[in-house]
Amino acid sequence: MMIRKGFYMKHMQSIERIPLSEICIEPYQRVLNNARVKRIADNFDPARVGVLLLSKRGPHSYAIVDGQHRLCAMRQIGVPDAVCIVVVGLSYEEEANYFRIQTRDTNALSAYSLYKAGVQAKDEHFLRIEAILVQNDYEVGLKAEPMVITAVNTLSRVMTVQGENALDLALKCIRAAWHGDSTALRREMLAGISEFSRRYESKLTPDLFRQRLGGLIPADLFFEYRSRCEGRVNAHNAFKPIYLQIFCGMLRDYYNKSLGSTSKLRLGTEGERNGK
Repeated sequence: MMIRKGFYMKHMQSIERIPLSEICIEPYQRVLNNARVKRIADNFDPARVGVLLLSKRGPHSYAIVDGQHRLCAMRQIGVPDAVCIVVVGLSYEEEANYFRIQTRDTNALSAYSLYKAGVQAKDEHFLRIEAILVQNDYEVGLKAEPMVITAVNTLSRVMTVQGENALDLALKCIRAAWHGDSTALRREMLAGISEFSRRYESKLTPDLFRQRLGGLIPADLFFEYRSRCEGRVNAHNAFKPIYLQIFCGMLRDYYNKSLGSTSKLRLGTEGERNGK
């Protein structure tokens, strides 16, 4: 564990032996890996466990900032207390932010854990994503379920590349047309529908998206998309321009089906080039 001196210069620090019963685990921590806890517990060596980093909340009240798995392992085998670095004066947001940035020097956080920590740290980027999710009745998670997005990195990528409006419109369209279908929330689908939303946002509404595309089955769309890309599109290259172009062309074709050439609803290829 590395202590970032600049981050804590304004806060008092001390090394103390703290009862483990006085330490709490906050929501900004990563999802607990029980197998990792068991490995630490089964091979516990007091000389190698290191020190825990705590934020002091009050008399006999601390929050674990770094060392959650070691803490749980020690509790599992009945260790009563541990040597800890105790920092005084951190706000909840500062705790979450330290937890988030300290992983640059240790084990990298998963996208889900990074998102959770970013929200708890009140990072503007993650707060904006969270607001869009809440507004559209979605949440992030680790298991594909109705209205749960597991492709957490994709949300950040859409915000950065395609913009906040595109993400909001895409989620509204998916909800309107395919409420509860987790296939529509796959990385490849989210990237493609967000790009479609960005390119045609001046004409597109969630209600029109539902009317024109709601009869399609997301799983069928996904497999057709892969077929059009000769099986090459996947979660790692979903934002590649050529694949986004193919996806938008596919959706546009379905959207325009049965519309006359003079229909005001019809989407043109110029929208793909100019975002109109």
